[in-house]
Amino acid sequence: MKRRPGSGRWSLTAKVPLLVAALMALAAGLMSSGVLLRLTQEQEGRIDALSSAYLEATASALAPALARQDVWEAFDILDRSQRSFGALRLRLAAAISPDGRVLAATDARRLPVGAPAAPAVDREPRFIWASRDVVESGIGLGRVLIEIDVSEQQAQRFRLGLVLVAANLGLATFLAVLGWWLVRRMLRPVRLLTEHLGRGVAAVPAEVSQ
Repeated sequence: MKRRPGSGRWSLTAKVPLLVAALMALAAGLMSSGVLLRLTQEQEGRIDALSSAYLEATASALAPALARQDVWEAFDILDRSQRSFGALRLRLAAAISPDGRVLAATDARRLPVGAPAAPAVDREPRFIWASRDVVESGIGLGRVLIEIDVSEQQAQRFRLGLVLVAANLGLATFLAVLGWWLVRRMLRPVRLLTEHLGRGVAAVPAEVSQ
């Protein structure tokens, strides 16, 4: 028994639309990766700019307090600076003495006065750290240490990624269905002609035998 043209499991009407949809999905995926990369770069650029501005301003303000080892003045400066840079989403800010111990911190439970600063540093992906040395007249007075919460930026990228994936899947499905309909419509005359020729060929022996 001969198989009718186009009756295969993966006929031309299925292969062409699926190929087009796959190519479009690949192109959309590359574009989506570019969008996410651009968003990441913009977010990191804003964070870098804000953190640099905060560290520069706070380091200058903390210099006298670090020179005198004034805990309360240092804490007051850190507290006011944190409120002024609310957009930076600081989780922690600390003034560190030259010996690596905490002079003051906005979270005294994590960084109590006199404690080493290093053990309290978290390494979770949703937090990043930055620091700036405090120098006056060429003398190192300590440094400013901050912890920034970037979970909101990560959540934004995750949500955008989900939207892009859903859009790409929807587009690929739509193109596959549309391509299947168009190819089927274009091949209909060919299929009808093939069927007529097949019936004609099948009828020839009967006519000859008469």
